[in-house]
Amino acid sequence: YLEKRYQWGPESVTKKLKESEEFITPQALKAFQGAVVNIAKFSTEKIVSQKVYPEKIEVDLKKSTALITGERVTSIQGLKAAGNLKLELTFESGPRTTNNPWGLYISKEREE
Repeated sequence: YLEKRYQWGPESVTKKLKESEEFITPQALKAFQGAVVNIAKFSTEKIVSQKVYPEKIEVDLKKSTALITGERVTSIQGLKAAGNLKLELTFESGPRTTNNPWGLYISKEREE
């Protein structure tokens, strides 16, 4: 999910974000699509790319959350900036598919 949702360039952002939908719960899909349409538009227009480097992933099965911390590198028209990544994903189990063989689906994501 991280690779598809958070690692893209202006030429691949729309395709990658569309592929990340395979990991979103049906209930959260419409909100997700509404949020990422602006990301794709901005990335394409301003020549933005992003890459994340997760350092630590803490999974809490009781809360059904994964806390991911690490670094994020964003490039806007060739100028690079690095920042901290702190992302909390809430997940649930669902059907296993060819594109999501783990059967884990994101129902909520929160960035700090």
